[in-house]
Amino acid sequence: DVRDYSLGLLFLAVFIISFFVVWGFILLLFKCIGPTHLGILSGFPFQKDGCKANLGRSTLLFSSFSIILLAILLVAKGLTELQTTSDTIDMTNQDVIKIHDEFSSLAQYLKDVSRAATPVRDELVNILQQDICPLQPGSMAEATVRSVGYETLGGLQQLDDFIASELEDVQFALDQVENATTQVNVAVSKVQFTGAQVTAIMFPYFVIPAFIIVGVVMAWYDIFSEGYYFFLTWIILPVMILMTMFAFVASGWVVMSVEGNSDFCYPTPEYNVPKIMEQYGLQPGQLYYDVVMFYAQQCLDNNNPWAFLEEYHGQLTNAKSNIDVFLKLVAGQTPEQLSQECGIEFSPVLELLNSLLVQTTILLNTSTRAMHLMTCSNIVPLYTNAVYEGMCQNNLVGAHWCFACLLLMSFFGMLCIMFRGAYYPIDYFYFTDEDDDEKSLYSTSESDEVEDEEGEEIENEEEVGEDLRFEEVSADYPLQDSMVTSSMGNADRYGAEGL
Repeated sequence: DVRDYSLGLLFLAVFIISFFVVWGFILLLFKCIGPTHLGILSGFPFQKDGCKANLGRSTLLFSSFSIILLAILLVAKGLTELQTTSDTIDMTNQDVIKIHDEFSSLAQYLKDVSRAATPVRDELVNILQQDICPLQPGSMAEATVRSVGYETLGGLQQLDDFIASELEDVQFALDQVENATTQVNVAVSKVQFTGAQVTAIMFPYFVIPAFIIVGVVMAWYDIFSEGYYFFLTWIILPVMILMTMFAFVASGWVVMSVEGNSDFCYPTPEYNVPKIMEQYGLQPGQLYYDVVMFYAQQCLDNNNPWAFLEEYHGQLTNAKSNIDVFLKLVAGQTPEQLSQECGIEFSPVLELLNSLLVQTTILLNTSTRAMHLMTCSNIVPLYTNAVYEGMCQNNLVGAHWCFACLLLMSFFGMLCIMFRGAYYPIDYFYFTDEDDDEKSLYSTSESDEVEDEEGEEIENEEEVGEDLRFEEVSADYPLQDSMVTSSMGNADRYGAEGL
């Protein structure tokens, strides 16, 4: 599926590039055919002024102006929107990094405190599972101590391993988030649409057409400069060819990104996010996958990936409450008094309970902070800004502007190349004959007709001149003329045989 989809994206790009490449080969063929049959289309200047010359110059002038205008629109509408997208994704990524770092520290703190609290909890469970007040069975104090002890035991047993296994899954998901944010950072740092590199690329699109415009205006007003036309032909024109090639190759690349971006946003990003994650080997049930889908669905999905954290928070709250009750129960008596009434040593029990109370309070506050950090009000706006505002709005608008401008710049660039002869003055001789040093005018079909007409006129004039000279000779020698006439008549009378 990925291969077929990639080929589908590639088709339109290849079509656009192929179209301009074929156009370029046609212009090269026109150049080889020469001006005799193609005239201006082969890159040679117009031979005479008129409608065709004005139309060719107007086309070249309009194309050059259009390239400058499209370059302005490309920067103002296209690259600016793309830079806004890059900035939005960068800011969102930085917020995600901050949340990731804080949540990583909280998760690590939970693991450390849980690791320290586990042996205390286990020792208390062992003590509370025994008879904690065997000296006065059936007394009010014994019943109260046993009841509170059982409740405390139940609360501590709920803590189990202090979600150690869940924290391992969290750490794995955090590692995946760190990898993703690092890749986004690298991509954003590379993909910048402002700066020296972009300026260096866009600068020729403002300057090169301006030189051509100056050349067309000079030709229109018969302002001749051999050096300037040499500069246009051998420097400006090759750069224009390179600029046009870059434009249509870039338009092919941009159209692929436009197609891919449009497909991602249609019908909704949430419809395509699971497919993209599956391509990276992520499956439902993995914490990273479940977290992304939970926030992508605007937290409307009942499968809350942080349910274990909420449950753990409730267990910590219950355990802390039971420990508080136990400590309040014995607060009015000293450990020695309790030991005398129940017949066991209570000092170690109270020390363990106080220690566990401190650790449970820390865990409770840490889990509360972690839950607040991952609330939908904190995460969903980040997803919305990056996906909807960045990818599906600013990026699409900017990419469409870039594609349209680059495609039209390619088109008008090819027109400038095709009508390059229009910036020369009329009858501009820019090549010489091998036999002499004089510059000669190229011969076109139109000029051949003109030369043929002039040749016929010269021949007619020569024939008329010969007739006039013959009449003058006949008038001077009438006898010779009659003899010629008589001999011609005899020839007609007797034919070829008689002669």
